[in-house]
Amino acid sequence: MGLEQPIFDIDYRHLDQSYRALQFKLHPDKFGLASKKEKSYSEEASSLINKAYDTLRSPLLRASYMVRFGAVTA
Repeated sequence: MGLEQPIFDIDYRHLDQSYRALQFKLHPDKFGLASKKEKSYSEEASSLINKAYDTLRSPLLRASYMVRFGAVTA
């Protein structure tokens, strides 16, 4: 989502813009006429983008992720 390193305090406006830009490029609706492989890739990527966005938007989920993966910084 364009974050250089894991930090707890994030710019939500930047996060939202990054999320929209990624979904614009990879959303499954953009791959209606694509091959099955491309559609599958798009669905998987879109799902991961949604999960990452939800994790970063939620302070509790973001903190849990950072603790779990040893990425705690100020």
